[in-house]
Amino acid sequence: MSDSALTIRGFAMDSTGIPVVKINGSPANMRPQSNQAAEFWSEPLPLQPGGNPMEIIASNASNAETKLNFLVRYTPKPAPMAPKGLSKEEIISLLHREVPSSRVAELVKERGIKFSPVDADLNQIRAEVGTDELIQAIQQAAAHP
Repeated sequence: MSDSALTIRGFAMDSTGIPVVKINGSPANMRPQSNQAAEFWSEPLPLQPGGNPMEIIASNASNAETKLNFLVRYTPKPAPMAPKGLSKEEIISLLHREVPSSRVAELVKERGIKFSPVDADLNQIRAEVGTDELIQAIQQAAAHP
């Protein structure tokens, strides 16, 4: 199981008997605790980066419902940086020392990078005579740490 899954747990009670619980439209797993209460839980729910709407609905034998809606925010862990990878500053330093951009691209492919490039970084490397080959190598290294 990935770290981007969530299991929702709780208790539901009703004076008329154990209610039925659905989580995001799917029946929850139930374990009776008494004649009027049950513990419930979901299967692991996959989370997407950003907001993930959740809905819990408990209904009794008379079909009276109680709803709980909430939002789970998920922020993925940042990708680990390559320990031998090149920093943006090291790439620019190599280009300043007139190491050919193609050789710097080879180093990036071999060693990876230790920064998460944004457009401004790539534009700065382009301005230092970084070729499209180097920019592509940096983007691939960032996508596959």
